[in-house]
Amino acid sequence: MISPPSFNSELSARVREHPLIAVLRAEEAALYRDVIDVLVNNGIDSIERTLSTPGTLEKLPALLGQRPMAASSGSGRSFK
Repeated sequence: MISPPSFNSELSARVREHPLIAVLRAEEAALYRDVIDVLVNNGIDSIERTLSTPGTLEKLPALLGQRPMAASSGSGRSFK
């Protein structure tokens, strides 16, 4: 039997408290910055940036540093 992955308890608690996760996709990663500010300022603090957006990997360090303590961050691939 395969065991489920273990999750960081702090992250799990945060997701239970704030179950909405914003998944961002844009024409280019530079467009994320203002959207992230608006989301975090309005209480949405779990944010995923899709790797299908050009430049996401290159911009990721700056994007993660944008709101280092305010938001849970992730990057992944969303399929159309």
